[in-house]
Amino acid sequence: MLPVLVQCAGPKETERPNILWITCEDISPYLGCYGFEQARTPNIDDLAEVGIRYTMAYANAPVCAVSRSMLLTGMYSSSIGTHNMRCYTQLPASIPAYPKIFREAGYYCTNNVKKDYNSPFQQDTTLWDESSNQAHFRNRNDGQPYFAVFNFTVTHESQLSEENQKGHIENGHIPDEPRIDPEDIVLPPYHPDLPEIRRDWARLHDLITRMDEQVGEILQDLKDEGQAENTIVFFYSDHGGMLARSKRYLYNVGTQIPFIIRVPEKWRAARGVQRIDWLVLSISRKQYYPYVVCRSRHKCKAQFSWDPTPNHLWRGSGSCVTGWLSALIFQERSRMGVIIISGISCPTVPGAVTPPMDTGCSQTGVPGAVIMKLANVMRYSPNFSNPNQPFNYSIQRKIPGMSIILQVKLNSSNE
Repeated sequence: MLPVLVQCAGPKETERPNILWITCEDISPYLGCYGFEQARTPNIDDLAEVGIRYTMAYANAPVCAVSRSMLLTGMYSSSIGTHNMRCYTQLPASIPAYPKIFREAGYYCTNNVKKDYNSPFQQDTTLWDESSNQAHFRNRNDGQPYFAVFNFTVTHESQLSEENQKGHIENGHIPDEPRIDPEDIVLPPYHPDLPEIRRDWARLHDLITRMDEQVGEILQDLKDEGQAENTIVFFYSDHGGMLARSKRYLYNVGTQIPFIIRVPEKWRAARGVQRIDWLVLSISRKQYYPYVVCRSRHKCKAQFSWDPTPNHLWRGSGSCVTGWLSALIFQERSRMGVIIISGISCPTVPGAVTPPMDTGCSQTGVPGAVIMKLANVMRYSPNFSNPNQPFNYSIQRKIPGMSIILQVKLNSSNE
């Protein structure tokens, strides 16, 4: 969605919308606008009233750094190796980060203040024009469009500690005693009915109300700057949570998030905006053409090609070629090649060619360890990165009931 917004034309060809991301932490949709009756979130509720409220939005992972690596790159963390917490995987240069795309388009990009990207992007000083607790869109040049991120951490699980609660009370951010009597809390069926659990729930509501106040302050800044009608606003949580059996757990409560987008009237009919989930599926400036030929029941050939630009981040749906086609994005130059997979169940129609991004193969796939090994071989092989050299590699993996042979052949650019 984001690159499309950068390129779309508003009422005037030279105008571009501002983008404001408001991010909170560790909450599922515990908001009034999502029907949570005990919530007090008037500012977010008002935003939802004039915006689009997504009721089935899910984070890539139930923990912050893993999820944020996907937000930064537009790729699933399991596809690029950032799925382990605090792993700082060395990513190839062909994977961009969205602030750089916006900066290339002339946007003033700010981040206030959390990053936690689970990769070397954490130390990349070229991502933002400013990343600090003072970063603000009002610091841009006159007439410059902006992309601004505000990360509110008050709902992070750490804020339920006695020490942090005491600090919030002293600063006047939450009341001395919970707004909701813990005895009145409606507990979910998976939580034990204990005084500690009830009090944590009550305090969580206080912290969410404080976060709502912070959202209101930023939205007021938009109005004071005269930018409310020229700014597309996103509000979401980095993942679900934060109480027991939520954060770090792959249940709905660990991954489902509030997600609201408010598009001003002048940009609602902007040309070029497509109804595609670009945040999840891809960030691409050029066309990318993968397709699969199934010659027999036990052999598939995946043909692929791309042009020399590096911004191809493609993820297919659940199919038997998803992983290794994704792995092949590490190559930046024009290449043609073939991937041969033996031992995978595919359609039996001889010579069948399926449409792009739809292989029709079974979802059994190749084990992730095979794909990760292949990706690492590709990343560090001189022949893979040199378009003038052919590249050949095969790997065999035995699993119960199946022996898989994965073979990759890349032609040189002269062939």
